[in-house]
Amino acid sequence: MKAINIDTLEYKGYTGTVEFSVPDKCFHGRVLGISHLFTFEGNTIEELEEDFRRCIDDYLYDCEQENSKPQEPFSGTLNIRIGAELHKNIVIQARKKGETLNSFIKETLQKAIC
Repeated sequence: MKAINIDTLEYKGYTGTVEFSVPDKCFHGRVLGISHLFTFEGNTIEELEEDFRRCIDDYLYDCEQENSKPQEPFSGTLNIRIGAELHKNIVIQARKKGETLNSFIKETLQKAIC
């Protein structure tokens, strides 16, 4: 059975998914917006939140020990594959509105999630 996405967790600027696995009877999630794959789990929401915070704290500690900069979640840059025809049509619509491609897409996405 597929996991059900319930909500998200936030900690130190990082976002984690909250999902429940019926067969495993446990909560699990992963950190969104960074290229590293970090997962966490728990039998209760409290355990899930604790493991999520520990995951982020461990990542930040490891970065500090390695003298490397932690990856910031959600850089604001999005690269998507949409196909040539749709790309062309979006550019044409943006030009008709006198907008840049970036501003047209940003405005369209903002309307879609509101």
